[in-house]
Amino acid sequence: MWWLYGVFALVFLLDGLRLRGRLAKIATLEPSDESIAPDHTFLVAPGVVLDDATRRAASAHARAQKLDVLDLIPADAHVSTWVGLMQLVDPATYRTKRFTPGRSAGYAMLVSADVLGRAGSPSTPHDPVAFQRVAATLKRYASATSDFAIAPDLRALQREPTARRAIFKLLMGEFYLWGILIPILIAAFLVYGALTSPAWAGAAIVSYHVSAAIMCLGVTRPRDLGIVVLLRLPLDVIRSIKLLFDRWHPEIAVVEEMRPVYDGLLADGWERFFEPPAEACVHCGARDLKKLFSTGDHFQQKPGRFTLVRCRSCGVVFQNPRLTTEGLAFYYRDYYDGLGAEITEFAFSNYGPVYANRARMVKSLTSPRKWLDVGCGHGHFCCAAREAFPGIDLDGLDWSESVEDAHNRKWIDRAHRGSLIALAPSLRGRYDVLSMFHYLEHVLDPAAEIAAAHEVLEPGGYLVIEVPEPDSVVGRALGRLWVNWLQPQHLQFLSIRHLDKLLRAHGFTSVTWHRADAHMPIDFSWATILLLQRLGPLTDKPWKPRSTSLQRLRRDIVWTLGAPFVMIGSLLDRLIAVFAGPLRSWNLYRVVARRDESIRARIVE
Repeated sequence: MWWLYGVFALVFLLDGLRLRGRLAKIATLEPSDESIAPDHTFLVAPGVVLDDATRRAASAHARAQKLDVLDLIPADAHVSTWVGLMQLVDPATYRTKRFTPGRSAGYAMLVSADVLGRAGSPSTPHDPVAFQRVAATLKRYASATSDFAIAPDLRALQREPTARRAIFKLLMGEFYLWGILIPILIAAFLVYGALTSPAWAGAAIVSYHVSAAIMCLGVTRPRDLGIVVLLRLPLDVIRSIKLLFDRWHPEIAVVEEMRPVYDGLLADGWERFFEPPAEACVHCGARDLKKLFSTGDHFQQKPGRFTLVRCRSCGVVFQNPRLTTEGLAFYYRDYYDGLGAEITEFAFSNYGPVYANRARMVKSLTSPRKWLDVGCGHGHFCCAAREAFPGIDLDGLDWSESVEDAHNRKWIDRAHRGSLIALAPSLRGRYDVLSMFHYLEHVLDPAAEIAAAHEVLEPGGYLVIEVPEPDSVVGRALGRLWVNWLQPQHLQFLSIRHLDKLLRAHGFTSVTWHRADAHMPIDFSWATILLLQRLGPLTDKPWKPRSTSLQRLRRDIVWTLGAPFVMIGSLLDRLIAVFAGPLRSWNLYRVVARRDESIRARIVE
């Protein structure tokens, strides 16, 4: 086993060099006599002193680099601050990758008045969690104009701002305990090695300590570098133990403020959110229905039971009984916005290859001039599409305020808020491409939406649709744990043959279909996550009873032990994706259809 300690020694050294390479890419502020730009505002964490010279230097640097957000890091910041930040952030791509999450050292930020206004003028953060939230928010409004800089005259606090358990959970999600436990596991491994293979384990311990110096020397000057080089292993263990027992949780207050709202919404029970059960298919009228399963709300765990049935005639799977408009509003609440905003933001920001694939499908057929993305949400696809189609006029439509947020982020050119059906007359013939990505499964009447799309498109325009595949082999095998069922939000799942029939009935000719090419490698990893959600239920949500310490401990244990299984599921997803075509295991399908006037004429006749 001695050789394993040799490998660890090498890994520690290489990791120090890797982090040093990242750290070296962060600019250091140069002194400046220029006055602070009038449109530059500084957000400063409690206890931090930001002198006038540093403000001037930061303002001059931001002007020279055309930055809207600049996070300032003290040159003498704690070693753990540098290690943590450089593990999460690659300064070389932070500015160019639009979906990279916003991060902060937790001290001070320069923000332009334009970004501050478009982001809703967040107030100066009053605690470290709020500071990180503001940093993440501002990056979305300055997705290509955010950066970091070392401020030589800014002084680090006695206690590092990010040394809180709540920060780890915010930045790492439900698997955050691994970030806290890893130093303890490393220490246990090295101490065991000191007893069994003292020479090689000693080399690994020295490497672990020296790697901090490798990262920092000549680049920055942490206030605690000397003691960390001497005592890094025990110091890291002590820090981890402190984090494990840190019970500071500032978000509880937000949850408690919202509890009366949900108490009122649920006062008359959740059953009132449903329409009467349908005896026949809501799409083709056939009465040959087969129940698939009933399930609860896997994601938010709001109260309710949701049943999916399959029509044997047209192949459509639909929710029965179906949610009313009021019911949809209840279950959408705090999912894409509010309490659930960060989780969905993280998910959508990781679908870059999917967005690129969609854009390539359209690019192979046409060069869009004016594109309307229906159900655009916060505009993630539109942001990515701009790279594929420079100069395109890209608008978004959604019934929630998210579309206005997409416009404030400058990810779309114009925001249309409302339903496509209601807005179609005012948008008649305006666009040559209209997309509906994961939209039709959320609406009450897909046929009416496709008819409205025909009205909005110019003659010969293209309609792009992407929806879950209800006949997915993997989906059937996973049953209620298949992520694409997404109950209670998804009201129906259109079969390929039924969607093709709808397109022809409303004046469209299908040009190309993507099945295996549309597949997303998420089935088994998300099935594992949904299982963990059942085994370790959500805590601290305003629609759930107040959680106990035991319930919170149960969730932490389940999600920490479950992390390796999620990784295994992710590897399995990637393997299956390679054979999605031969195995017919795709989980989505996509179609591009052209508005065909000859078909429309025959229908009218």
